[in-house]
Amino acid sequence: MEDSTLLNENVKWQAVTKCSSEFDGLFFYAVKTTGIFCRPSCKSREPRRENVEFFDSLHEAVSSGFRPCKRCRPDLMGYDPDEEMAQKIKSIIDANYPDKESIGREFNNLGISRNHMSGLFRKKYGMTPAKYTGKVRAAKSAELLEASDKSIMEIAFQCGFQSLSSFYELFRREKGMTPQEYRKEKE
Repeated sequence: MEDSTLLNENVKWQAVTKCSSEFDGLFFYAVKTTGIFCRPSCKSREPRRENVEFFDSLHEAVSSGFRPCKRCRPDLMGYDPDEEMAQKIKSIIDANYPDKESIGREFNNLGISRNHMSGLFRKKYGMTPAKYTGKVRAAKSAELLEASDKSIMEIAFQCGFQSLSSFYELFRREKGMTPQEYRKEKE
């Protein structure tokens, strides 16, 4: 991409109206009426052109009296709120995979819709949170089948499965064999 000093204001304005992430770090824009400055990719409401001022650096924007946007966090160049949220979702599943109700409560505390959550997670990890939960449960149950003498039923319920049939179905899909076959193979 071009150096920010070579970008004219029309190009910068086009980047702002298109929320173009390819210009992030090359310049910042501030909205005079709010006193806030943003990255070009910020998803905030499009400001009126006459209220916008452009800056080539973070320092220039702050020195001019503007404060960083809380949505796009231009003061944190590595900040990606979608990725951060996807990681939070993954952490919730990893910590609570055996308990569907705990996962649901924790998801509700995130303050976003299930559809939005699923979209963010899929974008980051290539699968839905439900599919990932199934993979975690299958992996944990495989560990227990190898390392413990617990019955298959105990392992299924310990890993959060509601029935043996759902356990067998998911385990076969993930591992390519039944839990008994897996245990025998690993002996």
